Amino acid sequence: MKIIDILNNNQGVLSALGVCFVIPLAIWSNAIIAFFKKKEYRNSLQILLLDELWQNMLSINQIVSCYEQNLTDEDIHIPYFGPRISIIEKYFNFEIAESLPYKEKKILTEVYGQLKEFRDEYYRWHDLIFKTSVTSDKELYRFVSVPLMGYIEPLMRNILTLWVFPLKDLGSKSSFAEIRELNMVISKKIKKGKVIRGSYKSSFLSKDCNNINNFDIILCWENDWPETTKEVIEIKQYLKQGGKV
Repeated sequence: MKIIDILNNNQGVLSALGVCFVIPLAIWSNAIIAFFKKKEYRNSLQILLLDELWQNMLSINQIVSCYEQNLTDEDIHIPYFGPRISIIEKYFNFEIAESLPYKEKKILTEVYGQLKEFRDEYYRWHDLIFKTSVTSDKELYRFVSVPLMGYIEPLMRNILTLWVFPLKDLGSKSSFAEIRELNMVISKKIKKGKVIRGSYKSSFLSKDCNNINNFDIILCWENDWPETTKEVIEIKQYLKQGGKV
């Protein structure tokens, strides 16, 4: 019997077999599409968070810079912009944070709480130096700035810890050239098997004697530990002229 005759005589069977294959394939392909859409959505959220955390680091750096300049200069230095929480706030108001990996969601929750408190203290401090002559008395100015400055180290530490997650994987897609450049540098180090540890200032890791041998490279905002034998990537060095604050 010819093949064509077999096919013609068994079209019902073939149709049933076709249905058996086509339906699972359709379900499977829809599942794949849904998976990649979900992954793309999650990646977009992480890139947005990456850029927003970067903006906050620039803001905090500017606040610290103004604070330090006011300690020595007669002129008053006031930051151009304060902490940003409106976008991060939406991650919780619309339950977007639930789409993030557990560890990142946990740190983001801490960062969000810290940023809200820091923002409130910042505007109190901002009004004080803008509306009064407190900066003319340097000791008084230093004293009234203690609450604000007390937020800097723990907040920056948490921001950097959270920021490194999307930086490694998605930094190449950031809208900021500095982040894309840092992503290239860090990716090369990771491919060589290097372990990177984040910190606000590099010297903070000098106190962590128990874990000093558990990493190869320090990724920090400011390198104030010149005697370290570790390789240091100082984020401030990657700021472009237009981004310096």
